[in-house]
Amino acid sequence: MKIDNFEKIENLLTFNNEDEFYMLQLLKRKKENPNMKGDSQPIKTVYLHRKGQLLELKDDLVFLANHTNSRIYINPNVKSFKKCTCLCLAEMAKRIANDDFHKPYKVFDSVAGSAGACRDTRWVLDVDWVDCLDSEHVYHIPKREEFVEKLRETISNIQPIGDKLVATVETKNGVHLIVKPFNPNEFAKHYPQVSIHKNNPTLVYAIRN
Repeated sequence: MKIDNFEKIENLLTFNNEDEFYMLQLLKRKKENPNMKGDSQPIKTVYLHRKGQLLELKDDLVFLANHTNSRIYINPNVKSFKKCTCLCLAEMAKRIANDDFHKPYKVFDSVAGSAGACRDTRWVLDVDWVDCLDSEHVYHIPKREEFVEKLRETISNIQPIGDKLVATVETKNGVHLIVKPFNPNEFAKHYPQVSIHKNNPTLVYAIRN
């Protein structure tokens, strides 16, 4: 069994000019690989810079993910090559000043991962069914759909008013809701069990164990 969100993610990607990109990574995680030393290890990073590129690379990415027992993630925020390159120069200057020359080839990945969206900011709401539903309803599809719909209504009524749900993405333990920003403090009053990730990736592909 597998989770395949390639088509859904492809529909989310928009490119206004050649400066824009999305950051995709294959990550090997300790959860699936208990003999690993750290919690996660990046296997490959791809910067998607045009429409259709994700689906063109799908077969190769899936093969590598299966071969290394990794998951494929993508940050739903579109980013700027220019901005990230400038941030890279600042980070390199900082490292030089601190006499730090360790793995300079990883600087762009680090900067791109932390850089914010250049437009149309997207957040990820992490819904884990075990945390959000009673035990007897965890595997009940109508209850899951009802929960998502109520959550959608709640965030629609939080400032700024309006529908904020961009997409629903399946994960191993629940769903990620890709949403437009809103008042997080008000949201926490209604859904303290749902985490808000303001610049985190969502799942593209994983093997369901």
